[in-house]
Amino acid sequence: MFLAILVVVLVGAACGDDDATTPTTAAPGGQTDAGSNGGTPTPSASGGFLTLGDETIQFDSARCFLQEQEAAAGGGSILATGQGFGTNSEGVEVSLDFTRFSEESDFAGDDILVDIGDPFSGDTVGYAARVDIGVVSIEGNLVSASGLTFESFDEGAESPLEGAFELNC
Repeated sequence: MFLAILVVVLVGAACGDDDATTPTTAAPGGQTDAGSNGGTPTPSASGGFLTLGDETIQFDSARCFLQEQEAAAGGGSILATGQGFGTNSEGVEVSLDFTRFSEESDFAGDDILVDIGDPFSGDTVGYAARVDIGVVSIEGNLVSASGLTFESFDEGAESPLEGAFELNC
């Protein structure tokens, strides 16, 4: 089910034409400055970051679609989506997927899904945080949230983990 929702969101995020509603993509190569705001990483103009437990993962790239679109399932609409992609300290791929579903949707709220590992390998560890609409802040092309609790139902995964993220799209 998770993979099906992720595919729907990624396909929906990639759709569009060449006008102002086309998703934006941040350039790769972002750096952080962990000392300027109380230890919270500050992303540069590239992808952003994910803090999961005691590790901060720098996103090399991010993409967002911050306009309302019809939901493929569950009724209602998708109000915004965003994804970030990076590598953790062990060299393993990490991806974050944010989706905001409208109040009319069966999935109403803000969903944040994290995959650690190649999602096609069968060895991926997944985490999810589900919060009320608006907990994730969207200001211009900046999508962020803090104080999140990520749960995992994968065997052997440390859970729950506190976390935060920021996407510069």
